[in-house]
Amino acid sequence: MSPSLASSIVAAVLDAVSVTGTAARAINLQILDLLDNSPRPLVYTVLAFLCLLPVLDLCAAAAWKYREGTVPAMEDNVIPQAVAAAGQEILPFPTKAGGTEQRTLTGKKLDELKDMCRDYGLFVSGNKSVLLDRLRVFSKKFCDDPTSCDPTHVRRRAHKGPRDGPKKSQPKQSAARRAAVIDTERVTERSKDTRTTDEIEDLLSWADRTRARLPYKPAQKNSPVPSAFQVASPPDRSLHDRMQELENRIAAITTLGAPGVGQWTSDASAVFTPAEYVVYDHTFESLHNFSDINLSFNPPGAAAWSPLSISDNLHITGSSTHPTAPSQSVNATVPTAPSCSSNASPTTASKASRSIHLGDGTAVTINDVSRITVPATSFAANIERLNQMWDDTSTHWKNDSVITIDNHAIALIYWPQIFKKTGLWSAHKSNWTEWKELQMNSGARFDPMAAAKCPTPLFVLRYGRNARGGDKELAAKAREEYGDEFKVKFSYWDSKTNTQKVMSKASSIAKEYKRLKGL
Repeated sequence: MSPSLASSIVAAVLDAVSVTGTAARAINLQILDLLDNSPRPLVYTVLAFLCLLPVLDLCAAAAWKYREGTVPAMEDNVIPQAVAAAGQEILPFPTKAGGTEQRTLTGKKLDELKDMCRDYGLFVSGNKSVLLDRLRVFSKKFCDDPTSCDPTHVRRRAHKGPRDGPKKSQPKQSAARRAAVIDTERVTERSKDTRTTDEIEDLLSWADRTRARLPYKPAQKNSPVPSAFQVASPPDRSLHDRMQELENRIAAITTLGAPGVGQWTSDASAVFTPAEYVVYDHTFESLHNFSDINLSFNPPGAAAWSPLSISDNLHITGSSTHPTAPSQSVNATVPTAPSCSSNASPTTASKASRSIHLGDGTAVTINDVSRITVPATSFAANIERLNQMWDDTSTHWKNDSVITIDNHAIALIYWPQIFKKTGLWSAHKSNWTEWKELQMNSGARFDPMAAAKCPTPLFVLRYGRNARGGDKELAAKAREEYGDEFKVKFSYWDSKTNTQKVMSKASSIAKEYKRLKGL
């Protein structure tokens, strides 16, 4: 055996029997000298005796404590310690019956250690090593003083009873700052009044003094019942009369066309126009000029009044607005109505007179567009019929259309002139635009017989491809024809970037090329 190993064993034994300092070093040297000069069997015998010294020391201490009555039994403390020296940690713990039990701590899991701590009223927080140390300290405390460890009186958390309301959450920072500054709660609820009788009496006396010093005076309200002064004095009717006079004048001016039904709108025109289709020339600037106009008329409800009296007192010189009348100065017998707004309502605009010139030179006057009834029309089953109704100057025109005015068939190409700026164009714009796409730039590509044999979506798809191909051809032709001037002629101003840009889309270039060539 090496001297170092023997020295370590001797040092451990001396430490176990509480021998330290100079005496330990002297004993260690003497034992080493003895081991070096002794045969091997004797050395093994001495080492075995040295290993049994701690056990003998513990047995002696236990016997001494048992003699004084500090532990329940000698074997309860000696045997676990002896087993611990062999590799297992078994410690004594109290039982609820007042005895002692041996429980091992070796190989216990974390949950099992927590259950042991709960059995003895110990805290269960921490990892495995913390729980083991806590149980060792408890066992040592029990061995030193068994009366201090009574498992029948384990500390438990006080029962607060069922919670009435929700769990109180963490307050907001603003509420916490308020509580720190004011040092009071926002809402204080108490089951009973904690004020004294003197405090209550002082508060009531203060309230009486405040009420006497600051009496309540209700706000004055206008009574619906007139006072004696108001009943005695008659009301001023001048303002009411003035307003009634203005209302009568406005009503008369706006209905001046009523007596003119069946009369000529101008001395120089030979067109008979009913009064409901007359277009008034707005010449009055504002309503405050009514008082300067000398009107002689009977108020509503009086005897029939003559248009002659109006024409004698109100003469307005202007040009005739009728499309068939010659453009000259006339003395109109129908007065003009004042204009309060520059934007006419759809109903008023739809009643405005307008004229269109057909392909054969006939001028058709439309006095009220809202009276035109447009039936639901679809050319999906007969696209050739669309080509026959589109333009009255085409060779395909059959003098037939969905709209007929005064026995004149109106071609579809005139619809924008009829319905625009009347409030009715939005109902027809979508269909009319689709029809226009089928007819525009068709030329030789449009074959009515072939189109009638295929469905409308397929025809539109084929035509769209042809139209896109034509735009590309025109764009290439424009670049070749204009050369260096292409960037100048085919450019536009970009308002977002405030820069002049050159057109790149084939459709835009083709459209601008047609405009420049007048196509």
